[in-house]
Amino acid sequence: FQIDIPFLPLTKLRVVVLASTAGLFLIDRPFRTGVRFSQLDLPMLALCCSGMAASLSNGLGIYDGAASSTSLCCTWGFPYLLGRIAFSSQKNATALFRMTIIGALFYVPFCLFEMRLSPVLHLSVYGYTPRVVSNFVSAVRYGFYRPTVFFEHGLQLSLFMGIASVVARWGAVSGQIPTIG
Repeated sequence: FQIDIPFLPLTKLRVVVLASTAGLFLIDRPFRTGVRFSQLDLPMLALCCSGMAASLSNGLGIYDGAASSTSLCCTWGFPYLLGRIAFSSQKNATALFRMTIIGALFYVPFCLFEMRLSPVLHLSVYGYTPRVVSNFVSAVRYGFYRPTVFFEHGLQLSLFMGIASVVARWGAVSGQIPTIG
């Protein structure tokens, strides 16, 4: 689902990224001062500017290049910046890891529900399904369903849950993250 507006179509991902970036810079001033840019950030800057270079080299013009670079900034640049801010100190990284674990624990009942009954939560809550095909043939696995909960695909959900599991195990073994609940 996307809203077609000139220059930058708004998708769910872009709205979340733009809102997160705006909220961080408007509300949390201490985070802004803790990040120092270095030469390691140049590849991300080059990626964000590559849309303009590609557009100009192909004769598509400045408007198309600016739209492409803005899209690249929203897809890759702002999440990178948020990550740099989140990992600027041990305290920030620990808070991010804790919230990832809590988010995964919150998703477990929904995953169990969808594994047994079929991936219908997205359709029930939002009124549409993000899957390209409307049949559930690709969602059936060994007599159960592959859950998607509120992600676009079951693989995205499995990546999120896998990351949370690794972070939780690391936190338990290293003692860096105190127990949750």
